[in-house]
Amino acid sequence: MVAQQMARPGEINYAPLDRYSLCHGLIGVAAAMMGLGFWATLAIAVGWEVAEHLLKDIVPALFSYPSQDTMINSVGDVLSTLVGWSLTMVVRQRQQVPGTS
Repeated sequence: MVAQQMARPGEINYAPLDRYSLCHGLIGVAAAMMGLGFWATLAIAVGWEVAEHLLKDIVPALFSYPSQDTMINSVGDVLSTLVGWSLTMVVRQRQQVPGTS
């Protein structure tokens, strides 16, 4: 096992938001559509960031960009997931007609 290098400025996995932020947001949308709550969605997002870090060292070929995420990128990934979840929950709540369940 070889420790992968941390992403550098200008590379994917460095900034708070990157081309994968939308994918993380869509995971949040999917979690909300499946009825997962905030804490479950947060656990999935954080769990993925931990698993991703380990997998990049163990099997870097699984990733297009195997450099390790910076801490701020990992935080951005988790927040992107939670934003997707939150927006979906707001839309779903507004679609409900009062007095019906």
